[in-house]
Amino acid sequence: MSKAQFDKLKVNLWVSGTTDKEGDGGWCAYLHCCIGGKHYTKTLGGFGKETTPTRMTLQAILHGLQALKKNKPVIVHIYTSVSNISSGINRDMYQWKDRDWLTQKNQQPKHLDLWKQIYEILTNKTQVIGYKVHLQNQLNSDQPHRLVAVHTSAEYLLKGKKKLYEVALV
Repeated sequence: MSKAQFDKLKVNLWVSGTTDKEGDGGWCAYLHCCIGGKHYTKTLGGFGKETTPTRMTLQAILHGLQALKKNKPVIVHIYTSVSNISSGINRDMYQWKDRDWLTQKNQQPKHLDLWKQIYEILTNKTQVIGYKVHLQNQLNSDQPHRLVAVHTSAEYLLKGKKKLYEVALV
């Protein structure tokens, strides 16, 4: 496969999820690909109530994967700073699936609904022909893309709080 052919298949997905001390959260999925030297990006985001940073990050991954074109197979590179999500997608979810979605301690993984949906997308070989989750940190990440995801997830946290506040005043 040539570099040009590979570039047509490759999509980078930077994700971030955040919460505040009240349990309100925001998430961001920042997609990027380069085809024929032209860059394409898409930013998705949302918010949740009574949630966790892990759940918000999984939401970002799920929505990012759902935004991929259904009729075009891709190779996805997912970038996250949450180690249990990196190991969960690269390894653990296959073991959970083999054990009827139970961990080694015979318990359901937290956020099972999201893990199952992510698993279904990533194992659909007509859509995702390959993927890798990269654990990013200050030293090995593409800093501008990582910061867009982190900043946008925080913005959605604030937008969610404002919307919920405005609804409560009505």
